[in-house]
Amino acid sequence: SRQFISYGIGPNTSCSGNYLFPVWSGFVGKGTIVGDATVTFDAVASGGTAVVEIYSGISGQACNEAYVEPIATTEVTLPQGFGRVEAVVDLDGFAPEFDIMVQIRPGDGPVATDPAAQGRILYDGVNVPASISFTCQPDEVTFDADGEPSHTGECLPF
Repeated sequence: SRQFISYGIGPNTSCSGNYLFPVWSGFVGKGTIVGDATVTFDAVASGGTAVVEIYSGISGQACNEAYVEPIATTEVTLPQGFGRVEAVVDLDGFAPEFDIMVQIRPGDGPVATDPAAQGRILYDGVNVPASISFTCQPDEVTFDADGEPSHTGECLPF
């Protein structure tokens, strides 16, 4: 798990792929995402919201003047106590440069504004698997003898 903190002061107040927050990155491959992506994770929190951001081509922190805007973002409600969270993010028509990074940071509410509030993202455990799922249309679609598209080898799993 990873503590979910609000980093409101310090030298780097705007960062893409800020490792102070939970981030996941992975290679996507050549293709275009079709429709929405769903980011699923478990959280233990005292309420409030989280912001789920998706970046493209970020290999590390890019802060302040080098800040890169996320390609998509959405805000979700965190559970009071333990709960599963699903964030639906519009990625329709997005073609990743190479990889994507998912970052989760505090939104408005107790975790972001009250120092006594707590939040924790649980991920990659047997009982708390985190995931991102989306449909990818390959850039180079080939067709079989029946005219059906073959989606082989171009979109790779995250």
